[in-house]
Amino acid sequence: MIFPVYNVEEYVEASLKSLLDQTLEDIEIIVVDDGSLDGSMEIVERHYLEDPRIRIEHQHNQGLSVARNTGLGLAAADYIAFLDSDDTFDPDALERLHTAAIETGVELVCGSSRVEFEINNRTAAEKLSDRRYVQNKLRGEHEIT
Repeated sequence: MIFPVYNVEEYVEASLKSLLDQTLEDIEIIVVDDGSLDGSMEIVERHYLEDPRIRIEHQHNQGLSVARNTGLGLAAADYIAFLDSDDTFDPDALERLHTAAIETGVELVCGSSRVEFEINNRTAAEKLSDRRYVQNKLRGEHEIT
């Protein structure tokens, strides 16, 4: 799991907690501090002290793409996932993606996403993607829903 962090103090707690609470527990969380100047990393470091699955890499601010690539260079897992530090995963997201990859043998698994926002002090949600992703492998089609 690659988790770039840059000045997201307001969101990083919920985002990191969504990783730590995954039903798939055997995960490595590589936090790439992209030179945060706010309190983001203080929050991450508190969780780091409590959870051995977290690994932290510090670098000067170079942008999201470089931070992701730094994480890729450090990852040792067979499967890689990315989560931006102002987003969250549903509790079973990684387990569902992992299961789909194992059961179908595909090399890439994608899921749909949802955006939540407030209108007149009420939370609303909109699904951004409701597509099924298809991967052809050895002349067979695999659907991942």
